[in-house]
Amino acid sequence: MWIRRLEVANWRGLDFAIEDLDPGLNLIAGPNESGKSRLVEALRFALFESTSGRASHKKNLESWGVAPEKPQVSVTFELRGTSWQLEKVFLGSGCNTRLRGGSEDLSGEDAERRLSDLLGVAGGSGRTEIKLRDQGIWSLLWVDQGNSGLEPVHNDDAQNRILGLLTDEIGEVAAGESGKRLLDRARIERDRYYTSDRGNEREPLTRARQTVQELEVRLTEATARRAALAQTADDLERARHKVAELQRRHAEAQAELQSLRTRHEQTLSLQRELSIAEERVGSARQSRDEAERQLESLSREHEALEALAATIEKRTQDLEQIRSDSAQAQQAFVAAKEEHDALQQRIGAHEQRVRALRRLEKLTAQRNELEQTSKRLQEVRGLVDRAAQVRAELARLPSISATDVNRLRQAQEAHNDARARLQGAAVTVEVTARRDLDLEGSPLAAGATRRFTIDDDRELNLDDTATVHVRPGAGEILTLREAARDAERELRRLLAELGTADIDAAERTARQREALALDLERHQTAVVQLAPAGLPALEQREAELRAGVAAASAELADAEPLAADALRSTEAELDALNAAAMDSQARRTAAQQRLSEAQVAFATSTSRLDGERDEHRRRARALAEQPALEELRANLTRAEESFRERFAARDAIKARFDASGGTTLDEDLQRATKAEAQLREQISGQQEARIRLEASLLAGSGDARHEQVLDLEAELTQARAALARVERQAAAARRLYEVLDREYRAARDRLSRPVIERIRPYLDSVFPGSEVWLDEELALKGLRTASGQEQFEFLSGGAREQLALLVRIGLAEVIGSVEPWPLVLDDVLVNTDAERIRRMQRALYSAGRRMQILLFTCHGALFDGLGPDRYIELPAPRTRAAVAIEEA
Repeated sequence: MWIRRLEVANWRGLDFAIEDLDPGLNLIAGPNESGKSRLVEALRFALFESTSGRASHKKNLESWGVAPEKPQVSVTFELRGTSWQLEKVFLGSGCNTRLRGGSEDLSGEDAERRLSDLLGVAGGSGRTEIKLRDQGIWSLLWVDQGNSGLEPVHNDDAQNRILGLLTDEIGEVAAGESGKRLLDRARIERDRYYTSDRGNEREPLTRARQTVQELEVRLTEATARRAALAQTADDLERARHKVAELQRRHAEAQAELQSLRTRHEQTLSLQRELSIAEERVGSARQSRDEAERQLESLSREHEALEALAATIEKRTQDLEQIRSDSAQAQQAFVAAKEEHDALQQRIGAHEQRVRALRRLEKLTAQRNELEQTSKRLQEVRGLVDRAAQVRAELARLPSISATDVNRLRQAQEAHNDARARLQGAAVTVEVTARRDLDLEGSPLAAGATRRFTIDDDRELNLDDTATVHVRPGAGEILTLREAARDAERELRRLLAELGTADIDAAERTARQREALALDLERHQTAVVQLAPAGLPALEQREAELRAGVAAASAELADAEPLAADALRSTEAELDALNAAAMDSQARRTAAQQRLSEAQVAFATSTSRLDGERDEHRRRARALAEQPALEELRANLTRAEESFRERFAARDAIKARFDASGGTTLDEDLQRATKAEAQLREQISGQQEARIRLEASLLAGSGDARHEQVLDLEAELTQARAALARVERQAAAARRLYEVLDREYRAARDRLSRPVIERIRPYLDSVFPGSEVWLDEELALKGLRTASGQEQFEFLSGGAREQLALLVRIGLAEVIGSVEPWPLVLDDVLVNTDAERIRRMQRALYSAGRRMQILLFTCHGALFDGLGPDRYIELPAPRTRAAVAIEEA
């Protein structure tokens, strides 16, 4: 298809016609608001949109004004050797479409249907804007503004068209429609048994498997019921034997229980006698223990009184020693205090002298610092003055930097290169005189030769004999001459801008400025090192030091001169006195501590001695009121004899009680009673179990459990065979689909090779060393390189639009292998840098040899090197005010 002409009228304020579009590369350029986007929109409406209806997307086509004319678009195109004329008027009544070509002249809906057939798109309803999926192959051939970075969209029409063409080209039937239909049938058969997403089993498999599982459960239950019936018979026989055995053991337990009851009645009287004897022994024990306690308590009181008397005597002796120690501690404390007070007086005198000597030393240090600061201030002032001189010299020089010099060199080199290319393309004319003549006002002797290098139209005058016109040509040399002049103008402009005569002067100026800048930097660095806080701060410090020295000198005018080591020796003596004072202080504190401790010890011992004397008198009075020790010893002897007699009587009764069985007979009787009751309960429970087993055996003997097991085993065998058959069918269906799918994908991969090969030459110029990455449906996935693959969505914005455009070109070549189709591009490569745009221009230029390309752009300067077959420059935009004036 070749779009030859496009004309719009009343199209949102645009009236414009593009004549004689080339079947190759066409560049339509214009600034914003010049009508570029409206032309693209009009072409899309002409090819794809029905003129019926007044939907909102069509109402937006109206021009400005009170009573605008109807939007119109006319397209002339050639398709399959036939020229067609398409005319559409929107926002009218009915369908205003006319299509003429060959012997056909159609209008209205017939024209719309015929146009849809020619272009391979679904006819629009007129009510809604046609979708990308309904545009057939044009979804790959058309790029609207803002969509250049999106991957090409494959709808069903475009996909089938590409696959059909590639199938015919390489003879790959398995990847075509027949292979796809076979794969779809295999997928349907596999999907009968498995889900397509996770491969889970479907109803035919699950039903057969569930039948087998249910029969296995029923067989297990039936087998368990049959085994349970046999177990019941065995349990009944064991229960009968156990009841007989328990009855025999119960009779023996009853006989033993009766014998124990008779013996128990005989021991009850002996047990009562033993209780009385135990009470009498306890009473005698208490009397004996009380007599023993009274004797022991009185003995301890006598011993304590004697010990207290000895303690009082010892405490009296210790108190005398403590009194003597306290007097000695008092004398030591007084001596230490006097020594410490004397040292403090000497320390005060030395401290006063140290303060005076330190003021003298500080004055000396201030004088030294003042002298150094004054010298540094003079040096800084000199550096500041020199820096100001350097700045003045810099200000007088032109502002030329090394970068400016490089710009001049580049401009000079560009001028030299342009002149060299011009000289290389210029015409060389040699004139050899056969006689003496005048050439260009200069004599030329006979036989002499003069050479001229001519790069512009020129006349050579040969005496009055002839005039030679030399015209180098209007092709490359014109371009080279203009480039040389541009380079010369640019060089002169830079020299004038920098205020210098030539490059050498500029270099000298730059070197002078660089040397002065280094000198200024050194002066400033020295100032910062000498006066980090600045010159005013240094001047302020010098004034402060001068005032401080004057005040201190006046205060110490009468002070003696400072000896070299007077302060150090005085400080050393003061340190020695402080150390001695610390030792004296420690001795005084220790003496005071010993005195305090002695006084506390004396007071404590005195208080304890008084308390112990009071305690001794109290205990002596209490003992005088108690019985004598001999009387208490006689009471204890009588109580011990009574206890021994009653204890012997109790032992005699206990021996008779133990001989008759004693306390163990009660336990034996309790044990025998419990044992007899337990055996009786076991007999009752066992008889109930026997009755239940007899009833269960009677009920289960009539339900044919063995026959049920045999029937279920037969059913299970049949169900397992059916499951195995379905599993074989399912496995075969899955295997068939997997094999076909693998082969189909391999065929699709082979099918994508021609597309990749068509894209490869374009890709090598923009993405060297890369290969386009297409899936089996020829959808764009990204780029492949030797180091790996990168998905399309992770590429940069510029790389995405470049790769998407190259893929569209390759697919357009496949689609146009029989009949070329145009590629419509609206403001593509907006995110692409200048270098990549140059590479993309080569790709577009090469693609223009095989198909028609309509490249619309508002960045015409970016495509100066494109070399289009047809260049259309859109007019500058008109304002609403200008339109109103024209209409008035």
